Amino acid sequence: AFSLVGGMAGVAVTAEMLALIPATNKSLSTAFTMMLFNGGIALAGMGVSRVIGWNILSPAWRMLGRDFTAYDSLILCFAGMVLLMLAAIGLVPSIAKKDPAT
Repeated sequence: AFSLVGGMAGVAVTAEMLALIPATNKSLSTAFTMMLFNGGIALAGMGVSRVIGWNILSPAWRMLGRDFTAYDSLILCFAGMVLLMLAAIGLVPSIAKKDPAT
């Protein structure tokens, strides 16, 4: 199920990217954008592995009478980032204005 969601997200991101990239040098622009996109994914994975490997997060903590671990801290951070992205996605149409010539 996770691969299906990842595939659907990839199609959505690629479709939006192709719609936003100007027609001139579209292949170069697409390659550069995908390089940055995949580089960001790789850096995020390395960052999370370093956070866990260096024990930056508290190994155990309590909230509302429940015990949590460092992995729960990561999941809480990821959930916060997803909410931030959901709030920010509404800004995309106001940032990327449609060209009046098209």
